Amino acid sequence: MYFYLDDSLIVDENDTEFAKIKKAIKYLSLGYSEGNHLLGGDNGILEFYKNAFYESDKDTYSVLAELCDKSYEGIPIGITFYVEVVKNISIPLRIENDIEIKQIKYDFFRNSKKIQKTNFIVEDLDDADFYNYICQCKLGGKEYVFEKINGGGTNTIDSVRQHAFTQKEITISIIDTDKNFASDNDSSKLSEFKKQCDKIKQKDNIIMDYLVINVHEIENLIPLDIIDQLEYQQGGQQENKNDFDLIKGSNIANDILPFFDTKKGIVKLKSIYDNPDFIQYIKPIVRLKPTLLTTYNNDFDAYYAKIEVVEGKKGNDSKGKIWSGLRHDLLKETLKYISKNIDSLLTPKILPFQEKEWTRISNFIYTMCCCYKNNEARN
Repeated sequence: MYFYLDDSLIVDENDTEFAKIKKAIKYLSLGYSEGNHLLGGDNGILEFYKNAFYESDKDTYSVLAELCDKSYEGIPIGITFYVEVVKNISIPLRIENDIEIKQIKYDFFRNSKKIQKTNFIVEDLDDADFYNYICQCKLGGKEYVFEKINGGGTNTIDSVRQHAFTQKEITISIIDTDKNFASDNDSSKLSEFKKQCDKIKQKDNIIMDYLVINVHEIENLIPLDIIDQLEYQQGGQQENKNDFDLIKGSNIANDILPFFDTKKGIVKLKSIYDNPDFIQYIKPIVRLKPTLLTTYNNDFDAYYAKIEVVEGKKGNDSKGKIWSGLRHDLLKETLKYISKNIDSLLTPKILPFQEKEWTRISNFIYTMCCCYKNNEARN
């Protein structure tokens, strides 16, 4: 997270707020030096408080002296949001040059708890590890850091509320859509998550944001060349992989794979089975395997009418199944493979929809988690 010290913080040393502002700047400087965040401001305010700390606190003085030397660099390139630390809030939220700026009063930073690493709340801790891999590939060495927190799936919004609203900690979250096709409605879980997060982030003295990735689940963002390198057991797993490869190798892969359920496949669900958009989504998939339609004289409608309608997905069983999923442990096995081969996987082959989402994710994480590269040998 980038914090910008506004010039309104420059007050006379006899001002009743001087000591409290000075304390806030001390903590912000500490957060910077510990490698948790970035800090900046115009040269005037940095010089003013550098001098104020000269005799009383050499560590903070050294940080501000360093920032004075860097003040010409301005706002970090690539961020889309930052916090402007002010004496009093005048414009809570504004946009300048496509960057969102939120004003936070200095007394928010009254203790060291407020300058710890950004909390990154995910539905599962494996999600955070894969997002970290995306950042390693996309950010080109830019520094970022976060504290990953398991939100517990459907309880993710409760965790966000606890950390961002109740404890007033810097918090972000990324959630997927669970959509079964591009125009599918938001699930009740996603709608409630967005509603609650939007309420929280608009409040004063709250620093939080979230990102909804435009895919069914995080597994849809795994590079196809990594999927190919995983081991598949003969029988069910290999048959599922063969079916997946039919989609992967087709000219409809970039349209189908964003919302393909890699765990449970495509099922004729009661909630969507008669939706024209869903039917148009699955038609070209079914035609990738002509044998499915042989019994029905190549008539998709006749084939589809014979598929059982089911209430919910229960895995790769026969009820309601239109197309098999790939495997339930895809993300976990992917992370194992990445950990063993990371040096050769920093320029993976990804589809256009994956490129778009990878860029959104890495930009979001860098914006909310950018930091100074901590040097333990620093004096």
